[in-house]
Amino acid sequence: MSQAVNQHFGRFNDYINKLRVAAFLERYTEQSNVGVLAQQVGFNSRSAFYRAFKTETGTIPSKYAL
Repeated sequence: MSQAVNQHFGRFNDYINKLRVAAFLERYTEQSNVGVLAQQVGFNSRSAFYRAFKTETGTIPSKYAL
């Protein structure tokens, strides 16, 4: 499965993180707890979430404008 994803979407982990960030953004509100929401969409660490978020959006969550 990961080989098929790699061929069509790039690295498997990057693709999964892209989906997780998209899920985060769908659920995010100004009242959201960023850390809790990041865990709910599948990130196990804050640093992994921030890295993926910045890769996808170009900024960090606190500076992201909805």
